[in-house]
Amino acid sequence: VLAELGHQISGMDPVASLVRAAQTCLSPQTPLVTAPLAALEQAALLPGPFDAVMVGWGVWGHILRRDERIAGLRALRSRSNGPVLLSWAMEDARGLRGNARTAASAATSSVATPPQWPGWRDRAVLLPHMGCQVRIGRVDIEQEAAIAGFDVLHYGDAASGYPHAVLRPQT
Repeated sequence: VLAELGHQISGMDPVASLVRAAQTCLSPQTPLVTAPLAALEQAALLPGPFDAVMVGWGVWGHILRRDERIAGLRALRSRSNGPVLLSWAMEDARGLRGNARTAASAATSSVATPPQWPGWRDRAVLLPHMGCQVRIGRVDIEQEAAIAGFDVLHYGDAASGYPHAVLRPQT
């Protein structure tokens, strides 16, 4: 939709098949890459700087380790002069959605070095339709954003649909 409105867009996703699917819908000149979010800090994978960045729940909630989310935000901060719009699927709150269950064993098997984040195993959740997600709350977003050089302009909790936040680069 953004491209149809005349905006220049770029995209990245850690899942190659999703990048290929997006390429069938977009012009061949649209830069799309397969890479984890934190890879933006390593090389100029996509053109930039960006006026704004959107990171959907299909990405953000799958980044289990706090240090990797901070690295991703730092990478975005280095490549964007504008806001970052985040959304994720699971808010850090008691109780789980639908058929979700605590997924400490799934999270442990996917993380080579346990993160220095107390309680991370208790916050990892296995959802049958979305895989392993981490429950992220307002305090997490505010702390991680501040460390990465952002202010939180808006935070919407799960009552508004999916939890989401709008981050602005600190000046």
